[in-house]
Amino acid sequence: MAEHAAGIPEFLDLLEHRPLLDRLRALFGDELQLLSYDLLYQGPNSQSPPYAWHRDFVFPGDEPLAVNAIVYLDDMTEERGPTTVVPGTHRGVALPPRDKTHEPLPGQVKAYARAGDAVLINSAIWHSGGCNRTGEERRAIYAYFGYWWLKRDNQHADIPPQALENANEARLRLLGLQAPVAGDMWMYDPQEGRIA
Repeated sequence: MAEHAAGIPEFLDLLEHRPLLDRLRALFGDELQLLSYDLLYQGPNSQSPPYAWHRDFVFPGDEPLAVNAIVYLDDMTEERGPTTVVPGTHRGVALPPRDKTHEPLPGQVKAYARAGDAVLINSAIWHSGGCNRTGEERRAIYAYFGYWWLKRDNQHADIPPQALENANEARLRLLGLQAPVAGDMWMYDPQEGRIA
């Protein structure tokens, strides 16, 4: 979780934003967990390449194991560098062609989102952020959600204390600090010698 944004109440409130979480729970059910959380920032007049194609991991199929949820704080115009995807590439195991990493790809689709919009992307799909050619900032909140068992063992060390202040059960589950589903192996009670 981004340390510099952890003190911003709206950044933390997004963890409980029903319209976003309802859509994510439709994909992952009670096994939904926040895997990483950050604030994306690109300054004005960036000199970055227009594309940087990648996929977060390879797991072919129509059902996502993880989803990039991008909440835009600025309108994504062509000049500001919208997020771009190549539909259908989540179904295969191929990586984006290395010789085309910074070039447009056939069939690509750009997300011209407005400030306040959220875009959900299967993390196995080929995707790229854009390059900000405007004189203004390019900002978005980037939340990576997926099944609880994808989380790294040491990921809890990144959770700032502000995220835990007055945290309800739903937030604790989303952060991986409380078992996501009944009967999960995390619920083994050594005193009882059984799964609670």
